[in-house]
Amino acid sequence: MNSVANQTLSFRLRSNENLFGPSPKVLDAIRQNAGNYNLYPGALPDALYQQVSALHHVDTRQIVFGAGSVQLIDIMIWTFCGADENLIFPQGSFVAYRLLSEFHNRVHKIIPTINFQWNPEAILEAIDDKTKLIILANPNNPTGTMISHDAIENFMDSVPENVYVVLDEAYAEYVTNPDYPDSNKLFKNYPNLIILRTFSKIYALAAFRLGYAVAREELAQLINAHRLPFAISELSGIAALAAINDQEYVKKCARINAEERGYLFREISQLGYHVLHSQSNFLYLYFETADEKEALRLHLLDQGIIARDITPFGHPKGLRFSTWHHEASLKVLNALKSCQDR
Repeated sequence: MNSVANQTLSFRLRSNENLFGPSPKVLDAIRQNAGNYNLYPGALPDALYQQVSALHHVDTRQIVFGAGSVQLIDIMIWTFCGADENLIFPQGSFVAYRLLSEFHNRVHKIIPTINFQWNPEAILEAIDDKTKLIILANPNNPTGTMISHDAIENFMDSVPENVYVVLDEAYAEYVTNPDYPDSNKLFKNYPNLIILRTFSKIYALAAFRLGYAVAREELAQLINAHRLPFAISELSGIAALAAINDQEYVKKCARINAEERGYLFREISQLGYHVLHSQSNFLYLYFETADEKEALRLHLLDQGIIARDITPFGHPKGLRFSTWHHEASLKVLNALKSCQDR
């Protein structure tokens, strides 16, 4: 794994990054294509469209890239939802959904969860004739919880066809649960479904800002028409192509993550902390009070571990930290134990 990333990021476990860094093949591709920094970027490589097309079994015209999946969410909120219309997402989802809704002054309905899980019945009840968009993070950030294939399928059967449902699958490559949705199959059956993926997480290209949406052709064209020109750098496309072509590296990162995630979950549970099962590259701890959470966050910081306060996500009693290699797991466990011993 990439030792440079280890030295640079140390124990910054707050942002769900792949702290092993990108594939060595990505670094080689970047070095080989360095230069021409004074020129505006050209189109993304055709080969990148072809690889994403093959991954999702769709036509290349059904793919639209953005400067991170956040840019695509931003476009969909202000494009699909008019000033008098609304969108829906579960409580405690990715904070960008709320922030972007507020930025565009769009009405947004935040639906309470049940035991950190989405509530499909409540979401369906919240749909009205002004609802245009539903966003579901799967796995969810910050909890790491997952919606199964059958649950999504049953939900989609009840969603009106004129309401777009966005499946934000930023962490899909980390999932090990066999019940995880086959979004490619769902996409074929539901024309109002949009799939979001990113190169920021397991592909470790967060600094390059590249994500993509899979949508029916007319929706992809609409999203693409509202992208800012030159928003995606040429090196981003080169790096993404090298990353998606190195699936062995992706599998290696996913395997190590699954091992450390499982190990940490078991050990943290045995220490008596409340920790959720995760299908992502992070774990979520929840506490009885916000003060208890904050005390642990500060203690972890004293131990050189930067965890994420989840208050902006709507979880004032929650704390999230990324999974990494075994040394990081041991450091986290030692810090959790020492906090109990104080």
